[in-house]
Amino acid sequence: MNSRGCLLAAFAIFTFSAVASTALARPSGFFGQECAYCHTGGFLDGRATPDAVLDVFSAQQSTIPPGQFGDPDRGEGPLPTYTAAPGGTFNMTLNIKDTTLYAEPFTPDRWALGLKRIYTTDPDYQNGNADKMTWQNDQLTLVGSRVQGDPTSNPSPIPADQTGWTRQTDTSFMEGGGVPEIDAHIDEQYYTSGDTYGHEWIGPTSLQATVTVPAGVQAGWYDVEISAEGLDTDFLAFYDEQHFYLHVAVPTNPGDVNCDGLRDGRDIQAFVVALLNPAGFPTIYPGCNIQNADVNQDTVINIADAPALVTRLLVP
Repeated sequence: MNSRGCLLAAFAIFTFSAVASTALARPSGFFGQECAYCHTGGFLDGRATPDAVLDVFSAQQSTIPPGQFGDPDRGEGPLPTYTAAPGGTFNMTLNIKDTTLYAEPFTPDRWALGLKRIYTTDPDYQNGNADKMTWQNDQLTLVGSRVQGDPTSNPSPIPADQTGWTRQTDTSFMEGGGVPEIDAHIDEQYYTSGDTYGHEWIGPTSLQATVTVPAGVQAGWYDVEISAEGLDTDFLAFYDEQHFYLHVAVPTNPGDVNCDGLRDGRDIQAFVVALLNPAGFPTIYPGCNIQNADVNQDTVINIADAPALVTRLLVP
């Protein structure tokens, strides 16, 4: 096999590995340890490209409040934040950038995305079960994603939504052949777009994914990682990594949708915003828990909450 073929094989092996870090505490070392290691010069000839490829979009930007359960603020200032109730969903938006505008312009050739560090949201893990094989059972889930083994083209097109992502539950393929096993979370669940051979470059574009939060997740704050890694047209590896906060919150006062301490006609307008413009809700009602619009408490905000809201308004 020629050198390019060898590197392609190595790329296939190393691109999709999970993240080793300390759960629910400020992680030691650097995030994205395994992918970053290979794609920033540890194995491949590459470099970190922060903010070059990926942007996580949310209308809400937050820091983790002091004393809250979860990973403390990483010292980078406010991060994009999504809010969902246990058993609910949130819609994640990823913007793929124009890499020719980066400080060191480059054009990706083969690349992929990863959704990682999600094992902290597993209720079984939160309750102290150290058996990694159970972590995959009840973590953040990309609704409609493929399972391992589903066929995909080589390279695959960039997915418009989560149906082009694959749920990964085992990184043991890194073992053997003289390759050291550096992943402490060998059976961690994570997701990748592009499967083994990644995507051909198309950018900039916007990707949407619907994420389910397990019903048993403790209320609190979670630091979730999105990475973009691959090879550029000069066959140099690159690695970009972004984080967002997931705020798992239960409704604090169902029906008080505008969070003014009352249930009255003004909550109807706030409910309409929560229903039709959830991304804009934090801006219009800063500090207000959008889950108060889940009036019937079925973990989703939809038109089925309207009759329950009317009942709350008419019968205090």
